[in-house]
Amino acid sequence: MDSKILGETRTNKIKFVGEPHVVHAQVTGQGAISGLKYGHAWIEDDQLVYDYSNGRELVIPKDFYYAVGKVKKTKPRYFKYTFEEARKKMLDSGHYGPWDLKTESGL
Repeated sequence: MDSKILGETRTNKIKFVGEPHVVHAQVTGQGAISGLKYGHAWIEDDQLVYDYSNGRELVIPKDFYYAVGKVKKTKPRYFKYTFEEARKKMLDSGHYGPWDLKTESGL
């Protein structure tokens, strides 16, 4: 699938393990924003998280990422989309999301 639908061209160079997904979830901040719960997005496969936000190119084990960010797989604080589902959400809404996510802080 052409990764340009995700707004990034980097994903076309990744060898995913299993089917990749776009995730929108509430995470808990670290460092200067320690404890702040806010919405965040990333791409993941069965083993790794690919987080290219804020100029980073973070590729780390999914279990570690979820532990550090205190990610809980519970709606309405967590939504996982196939690339096709994400593409449809983007086309229908006219933006990259979040589309369904509700966070404690509203951020």
